[in-house]
Amino acid sequence: MKDGGTLQLGIGSLGDTVAHWLRLRHADSAAFSAALEALDIGRHALVERGRFDTGLFASSEMLTWGLMTLYRAGVIRRRAEGPVVQAAFFLGPSELYRALHELSDEERGLFQMTSVSRVNDLYGEEALGRRQRVHARFINICMKATLFGGAVSDGLADGRVLSGVGGQYNFVAMAHELEGARSIQLLRATREAGGRVESNIVFSYGHETIPRHLRDIVVTQYGIADLRGRTDAEVAAALIAIADRRFQDGLAERAKAAGKLPR
Repeated sequence: MKDGGTLQLGIGSLGDTVAHWLRLRHADSAAFSAALEALDIGRHALVERGRFDTGLFASSEMLTWGLMTLYRAGVIRRRAEGPVVQAAFFLGPSELYRALHELSDEERGLFQMTSVSRVNDLYGEEALGRRQRVHARFINICMKATLFGGAVSDGLADGRVLSGVGGQYNFVAMAHELEGARSIQLLRATREAGGRVESNIVFSYGHETIPRHLRDIVVTQYGIADLRGRTDAEVAAALIAIADRRFQDGLAERAKAAGKLPR
């Protein structure tokens, strides 16, 4: 997340976690750097440090409590030809509505509530959108990732629908349309159901929300996989590296059997 950049943030506990760590980076950069070193990701090429001296511009379909906390902490404050926040609707706990109610008239002018299409796409006001959304980071959450970069966010292989796609597909695609933008999918490496632990990184799956050709960055609790512009073999190896170790050998064998990794 570059200082002076643009943030889109998906809903849920992982999105709230991102907001927490961005606030910590701004308020206590030493503690943030210590956490990076403890997680052994401090030297990753994608990791940024330091305060947000210029601040971020937020362009996100839903204005969440996490985004509001970033505004109140002074992280979201870059004016992008007017607003510091651009969103289509807001939804969250009572604290969010209280914070919105308590905004001064001047502050309310910094919040541009507009159409979903204006936020989720570049159509119509593309030149302005490109100027506003510099160094954009589109951060969303998925349920599963396939070994070649597809993401599953809204449904199961048997046809059951668990959620709407929302703006996730639009933002992932936009990350490939804007110069310097990146799409980041957050993923818990495993899930537990019926007393069994299963990997959320799988060889393949019968439903995909985000196709493999839009693969970019995937993050689990075990690390960061930078997939953009990589071969299938490189993508598979990178995702296996951030999978739970209990499933790494099985994933590698599936990839080798398919001729995607050398034996």
